[in-house]
Order: sequence, then C-alpha cells, then structure tokens
Amino acid sequence: MAERPLTAEEQQLWKQYRRIWTVATLLLLAVFSLAVFATLLEPLYPWMRFLRGFAEAATVGALADWFAVTALFRHPLGLPIPHTAILPAKKQQLAESLGIFLENNFLEPALLRQRLRQLNLLNTIANLLEQAQPAIQQYATTFVQRLLQHLDKERWMEQLLHHFRSLLPAWNISRWTGKLLSFLVEQQLHTLLLNELLSYGETWLKANRQMIYEFLLSRIPWYIPRPFRNNVAQYLTELLERFIAEVRNDPHHPLRKQIEKFLLDLATQLQESEVYQEKLRSLLSQLLEHPEAQSMIQNISQQLNAALYQFVEQSPEKLEAAVQTLLHSVIQFLRQQDPVNTAMNKALIEMLQDFIAQHRSSLRTFIASVVERWDDQEFVRRIELYTGRDLQFIRINGTLVGGMIGLLLTFVLELIR
Repeated sequence: MAERPLTAEEQQLWKQYRRIWTVATLLLLAVFSLAVFATLLEPLYPWMRFLRGFAEAATVGALADWFAVTALFRHPLGLPIPHTAILPAKKQQLAESLGIFLENNFLEPALLRQRLRQLNLLNTIANLLEQAQPAIQQYATTFVQRLLQHLDKERWMEQLLHHFRSLLPAWNISRWTGKLLSFLVEQQLHTLLLNELLSYGETWLKANRQMIYEFLLSRIPWYIPRPFRNNVAQYLTELLERFIAEVRNDPHHPLRKQIEKFLLDLATQLQESEVYQEKLRSLLSQLLEHPEAQSMIQNISQQLNAALYQFVEQSPEKLEAAVQTLLHSVIQFLRQQDPVNTAMNKALIEMLQDFIAQHRSSLRTFIASVVERWDDQEFVRRIELYTGRDLQFIRINGTLVGGMIGLLLTFVLELIR
C-alpha cells in the first residue's frame, strides 16, 4: 500500500520528532563516552568513580528506554525478540476493541432507545425536503406538465383518491418505500442527513473525549509502560476524531461509499420485508383515517386540481410556484406537533430501532475489516509521528534519572566502605 503524503502539519511534527530523536540519541552516545572516559581516568583521579557511576547508570537507563520505545513500533535492531513490535501485533485487537466500544456506547439497545426518543424524525425529513426543494420543484414541474396532458380535467383527482384507498390493503408500501430510498440515494440526497449525523458524532466525541481515552487506555496491554500507553491512547482518541472530521469534510471518502451501499441494501430489504410492509400499511391507514389529515387532503386536492390546469395553461413559472407552495405545505405538516405526527414518528423510530438491533454487530466487523487493510508500516508511522516526540523525551528523562540514581548509589557505596 502506498504511503499517504504528509500534510504540512504532519511534516512539521516529523521535523520536531527527528530533532528530539537526535537529541536523545546524542545524549546516549555522550553518557557512554563519558563512562569510558571516567573509567580510563579513575586510576589517576579516584573522584572519577562518581562520574563513572553517573555515566554508567545513565547509559543503562538510556539503552533501556530506547529499547522500550523502539519495541512499541518495531523489533529492536531487527531481532524478533518476544513482546516487541507491539503496535503492529495488536493492531487488529485495538480495532476490535474500538468496534466493541462503539457498539456498546452508540448502539446499545437501551441507550439507543433513549436517544432516538429525543429525535423528531419527521422534522428531520422536513428539513431535508426544505434543503432539496429546488431540485424537487424542477422534477415535479416537468412531471405534472406531462401528466396533465393525459388526465380527465374534471374528475381525475377524485378518481385518484378513491383508487388509492381501494388499493391500500393490497399495496406493498414497504417495497415502494425501499424504491424511494433507493431513489434518494441515487440522487445523493441522503448526504444531507449523513452530514447532520457526522456533525452530531463529532460533537459527541469531543464531549466524551475523556471516556473514550480511558476506555482505550484500559485495552492496551498492562506490561507496556504507563507513559507509552497514555500517548497511544491519546493518539487513538485524536485519530477517531480526525476520522469523523475527514468523513464529514471529504464528499468522496470511502466510508461514505460504504454507507451508500448500506442504504441501498436497506432499500432492497424494505422491498422484500413483510414486517416493514405491515407496519407501513398500518401507519398510512391511521393517517388517512384521521379527520385533520382527510381535511388537509381534500383541501389540497381541490386547490391543486384548480391550480394545476390554470397554471399549466398560463405559464410553467406559476406551475413551479404551485409546486413550491405544495411542498411548503408538506414541510409544515411534517413539522406539526399533533397525534398523527407523533404516531408516525414513533413508527419510524421503531423501524429504525429494529433494523439497528439486527445489524449493530456489523459495526465491529466493519471496523476490523477496515483496519485489517491498513499497511502495518503506515499504521506505525502515523502513530510514531504523533507520539514519537513525547516518547523521545521519555528517553531523555530516563537517561538523566538513571544517571542521578547511579550517582546516588555510588555515593552510598562509598559511605559504606
């Protein structure tokens, strides 16, 4: 897999990392040289034993921390030592843990029900219609112009409503809903809702950053030093936030293609599911039997029948204005707070809950499959880029602290003598 070029920000991080890596490595060479120098001069200058104790312990500390830092990303010196190259070896485990976390915190049934109850799906649909209004107006105008050429001017609306009610018991609503969803996806109208969901997800991740960090930290093997685990967990937390932001900002992101495929699969299931068919048929029956809905349909049909022919005969511009008014009425109806809308909203939420409950485990598989396709070297390079600078400071601290401990031990041993 070809390496993705570094961004300007990442190039700056890489320069900082290499600078601190050079300092840590030169410090290792310096304390080793100091240990050799002190050992050679100790016979002439006995006080050099203190300098030697400092330098030897500092060298040991520097080498130990170099080994620990290197073992996170690769085999030190290329030797296949057990429990080294930890991150490449644990890549799939980390992905599965992340999938489990998202499944249990985003899609857990009880939590999902609580969150969905707070949503007004009809209002969301109204917002989508409002945003797609220009395209809908254009298609609707063309369709109406061609349709009216073949209809009975006086009775077509009445016949249409009667025919619709007679066909409702045998009408496969779920299938047509699936076809509608397929049309929306093909016209890319689903991206409007997806963008809203991604914005919500980005906000949730920022608000729960500490919880995600602590979860990832608890899944990293215990034998890795705590500072290393902190840096890796912090990077993975930031990586998740950047991933959501990338999906939201990139209209051609691969995840968007996966979601589009998922929606098309859902459209196929809607066209074949008897359960969804029964629920949608019951919902539509309740809607048509409601007095307010019947009054609205009658008023709209009368106004539409009179307006359509009038506007078509006069000018297409006025016909388009009529379509705009009708669309506005539908949007306003969806935004109303009444028993019909409440029932429709509950039915939609129940359908969404059932579908998510059946497919929630697929999220873990999806994340694992995505991570499995990542190149190990590229994966390690990215983590090292964002955490390597802090890890090099650990090497520097280990060198200095080791040296101070060595000096202290040498002083104590001299007192004992």
